[in-house]
Amino acid sequence: MVEVGKVLVVKRYLRQGASAECVMCEYGDVPGPRCQGHRYAVLPGGHVEAGESSASAALRELEEETTLTGTLDRLLWTGTHNGRPAYYFLVSDVYGVPELSGDEAVEHSARNSGSTRPTYSSI
Repeated sequence: MVEVGKVLVVKRYLRQGASAECVMCEYGDVPGPRCQGHRYAVLPGGHVEAGESSASAALRELEEETTLTGTLDRLLWTGTHNGRPAYYFLVSDVYGVPELSGDEAVEHSARNSGSTRPTYSSI
């Protein structure tokens, strides 16, 4: 979700069995089974290419996967994910209209789709 240059992404949010367990139902406009928060989402990301910094890779992956551009604000967290180094950055001054692109768009299917446009303030 993009609003006023900010990006909000729910990382790996899995479907909950009951609306009472779903944070998105609590704050969204469509509670219950039709709530898009019950779907799976991930942050844009990928591999760091040879000669590339993790910060540059983060901005490249954001644009490749979503068509959005932005400015790297700061490193939020570093650690490991699935046994590999992981870096999470805050990106500010985000511009564009988010659109699934790259390999993710090719792999997109009716079984793995859905979108929602909650307002930034509702979350």
